[in-house]
Amino acid sequence: MKIIDSHVHFFDATRGDGVVWPPIDSPVYGDGIALPAQRAALAADKSLAGVVAVETSRRDVDDHWLLELAGNNSRILGTVLNLRPDQSGFSARLERASRSPKFVGLRLRPVTHYNFGSRRLLRNLAKIEKLTKTIEFGAPDSALKATFAQLAERLAGTRLILDHAGHPCAGCHTDEGWLGSMRDISVRPNVYVKVTDFIGKLPDWPSTLDVLLNLFGPDRLLYGSNWPVSEVCQVAELGEFLAADAAGFFSDNARAAYQI
Repeated sequence: MKIIDSHVHFFDATRGDGVVWPPIDSPVYGDGIALPAQRAALAADKSLAGVVAVETSRRDVDDHWLLELAGNNSRILGTVLNLRPDQSGFSARLERASRSPKFVGLRLRPVTHYNFGSRRLLRNLAKIEKLTKTIEFGAPDSALKATFAQLAERLAGTRLILDHAGHPCAGCHTDEGWLGSMRDISVRPNVYVKVTDFIGKLPDWPSTLDVLLNLFGPDRLLYGSNWPVSEVCQVAELGEFLAADAAGFFSDNARAAYQI
């Protein structure tokens, strides 16, 4: 079974422009480098078919660096950029990004910096819909989950991806607040969910994953490791748990969501 890791981060602090993430005192920083060859080296069984590289910065220079990295590396199947759709320079940044066949979507991060009542933001997000790219962001609290559901309804022709599975906690699979918010999102057929972080970290992750499968079905869940923030683990356990749905989860759904 081939795997597409739909959520990885690359950085190289030795570049002249440096990096804004991760900070040097972060355990993620390490030796200041996280690049495709390092991620590929973790796939000892050679099952990694490729990755989707997700931006970690709002700087234009970093978007350009990530696109250039992707253009020179066949392991990177797609890039998700920030491009600042809340700013007047968005159209120019979007036009430049769209020249690359590796540009697949937009990420809003940090999501708390965005005013979803802004006409400029909504108008610029509609441009993503016309280009058939994706929009994604994390929604750790109920208010942001409600915003995500509303945006998915407003941009019904756009594929939206909820990062980090709605940030579940231990016991969330029985918490009506989390369940209700996720249920509201799940009724939007244009929504996909990245399953990252909680796998292997929450003692009750199988129950949480069961809830996500019941809400979204096996065709709208994507595998993402969140490397190097999180370790790449539990792949074998996930494969056994998902059984016949494993191929979709680990590869086919990412191709459908990002059109790669």
